[in-house]
Amino acid sequence: MHRVFIYGSCVTRDGVEHWPEYGLDMTGYIARQSLISATAPARPSDFNTGAIASPFQKRMADGDIVGNVIGKLTADPNAYDIVLWDITDERLGVYRVPSGGYVSRVVNYENGIYRGADKLGAPVRVGSAAHRELWLGALDTFVERLEAAGVKDRVILNAIPWATKDEDGRDTSAQNIDPRAFNVLLQDYSEEVAARGIQVAHPNPARVLQANTHKWGTAPFHYAPDTYHASLEAVSALL
Repeated sequence: MHRVFIYGSCVTRDGVEHWPEYGLDMTGYIARQSLISATAPARPSDFNTGAIASPFQKRMADGDIVGNVIGKLTADPNAYDIVLWDITDERLGVYRVPSGGYVSRVVNYENGIYRGADKLGAPVRVGSAAHRELWLGALDTFVERLEAAGVKDRVILNAIPWATKDEDGRDTSAQNIDPRAFNVLLQDYSEEVAARGIQVAHPNPARVLQANTHKWGTAPFHYAPDTYHASLEAVSALL
């Protein structure tokens, strides 16, 4: 049984129910934290996360603000065998915090959570040149820190694309970003990850379909059951 720490999103987390078939066991999970905010922490006193009702969402926001994922992965390397990482939570970009650092836009900090003296900076949107520059710099820091801790070779990027078709063959669309546009960005960022010596798992694209019914609703990153199996087969092939 491989002990797996997830750094990513529901894209990876929603497949956990199938993990026993592949000899995987989840030992940790950090979501809603851009690689940019993970390497550029903000000041906690600028935020009131006590206003977040969900304990999970509050915990993820607290971690995003201080950028805790690298510390978690390097503090106790004996706690896991694999880091399974996906970048779907990069989809909304980041905010620059005036007092320093960045926070992920996947958390709604504007809803009474941010309380700094100045307004949050304009969004740095995924797909922009500014986001790519920040993200690649963060990627270099991420890789250097993991390599120094001796755990870089345990990381697998779960590069599952967003579905452009649903189970009935209909075209899909997303509220904030088109699936095809995200997939172009995923391909670019995945190539950068691979160039730095991190393994990348690519499922069979023909098996990537949006679920017609899903517990979290309809989205191109909420998949049909076979898509999770395709993803896990790609991951297993690298173990």
